[in-house]
This record gives sequence, C-alpha cells and structure tokens, in this order.
Amino acid sequence: MMATVPAFAVAMLLLGAASMAPAAEANKPLLDSAARQQPGAIKLWERLVNIDSGTGDMEGVNAVGAVAVEELKKLGAAIEMVPALPAFGDNIVASLSGAGKGKILLIAHMDTVFRKGDAAARPFRIEGGRAYGPGVSDDKAGIVVALSVLKILDDLKFKDYARLTLMLNTNEETGSRGSRALIEKLAREHDVTLNLESGRVGDGITIWRKGSGTINVEVKLSAGVFKPTLDGLSLVGGNAHTDREFAVVDSMVPRFYLLTRMIMELGKGSKGP
Repeated sequence: MMATVPAFAVAMLLLGAASMAPAAEANKPLLDSAARQQPGAIKLWERLVNIDSGTGDMEGVNAVGAVAVEELKKLGAAIEMVPALPAFGDNIVASLSGAGKGKILLIAHMDTVFRKGDAAARPFRIEGGRAYGPGVSDDKAGIVVALSVLKILDDLKFKDYARLTLMLNTNEETGSRGSRALIEKLAREHDVTLNLESGRVGDGITIWRKGSGTINVEVKLSAGVFKPTLDGLSLVGGNAHTDREFAVVDSMVPRFYLLTRMIMELGKGSKGP
C-alpha cells in the first residue's frame, strides 16, 4: 500500500498563496536555470542509459558511479565510496555543506533489472517526445534529476541548507541488501529523505509505503514452451522493468524546478530532531 499526493499540487503550494504573477517573476531565475540544464541533462541521460548496470554487474554499476562522481566533483561535493557488501559495487555518498538549517538526503539507484548487452541492443533514443532505453526511467532518470538539481543550486549560488547529501545505491532492484544499513544511518542524520524513483501514473508523489517483500516462485515447464526473460514483468505498458519503459522528455524541466524548490524550502525551514 502507498499514499500519493499530486506533484502539481505540491508545485502550487511551493509557489505560495500570493498572486501567480509575482511568484512567477520571483521564480524566473530558477526556471531559466532549469531550462539551461536540459540539453546537458539529456546527454548525461544518454551516457548513463547506454551503460549496462544490472544489479549483479559490478563493472557496469561502478561505471555508472564513475560518471556520477565525475559530475559531483565539479560541484565540490565531499565523496565517500562505501562497498555494498554482500551485494556488488560501491555505494556513493556525496555531501555538500551550507549555511542553512535543513539536512536533506536524496536517494537514487544505479542498478537496473536488465541484462548485459541490453544497452547495445536497445540504446537510448528519443521518439515522439519520449526517451527509451534500459533503465531510462528506473532509475537513470533519478540520477540525472539529482545531478541536474545540484547544478541548478550551484548555478544560483544557493547554500541555504545545513547539509545536502546524495546517496546512489548499487542494489535497489534486489532489495538494497548491501545498502540498507547505510540508508538507515543516513536517514537518521537528515531531517528529510527524498527518493528519486521513476514517475507513476497520475503524476503523484509517494509519501509513504507499507513495506516491501520478496516472493520466490518455482515454475516447472515443458521443454520449448517459452524462453524466460526479465523483460516484460510489469502488467502496465510503458512501465519500468520492461523493454517498453519510457520517460517523458518534456517533464524534465518541471521536475528540476519542483525538486529544487522543495530543497530550497526544506533547507531554510526544516526542523531537525
């Protein structure tokens, strides 16, 4: 079970109850910066999607991490590499310090459910306003959004937060068994956690979940019935974990804006424990 609130409603709350014209003018520098980020974000998105990074592919997951670290170093982030044992690869914890009150944790994951070779077979492409490719939404888009928002904050010279941390997980798709302790530790150190997972039907923001679980299913088949595959597990066309996974390109700038505004408000006004 989960609860969601519409992303549009959150955006309206962040704009405030005052008239829209003054609010839009006040937010113009942010919107302009978000728009400037889009071309570079699409190139970064393509670069990440075209790297195979299935959960057990340590080389691929670490290659995605190396791209992220390259971008984070440009922003002056303090970076810690944490082995994801007993899973594979290195979790990344990148922190920025500011002069505000709020401590904000962003989480995204570098692994996908796809196999070695899928990126070459179905490389990143944009068609009809949608981006396609293995993990394009879940969760390469989350990494791109996180890095782009950090760039926007840097562009605007916004430091009105106490601590802003990005954690990149290597093994979310198999239950974060090599990252759970690290996530719990970081969550205790921050006032709020924002998990940058793929978008959902209805454009909602999930504010809580009941939990998660793993079910093992044993299936016995006669020879030649069909070839098992990780593709097509979802019943919803265009959803994550399938070869039909997509993300809407024109939603990038609104997402950049929304997350940046959330961080700005939380950074200035979060009440820590």
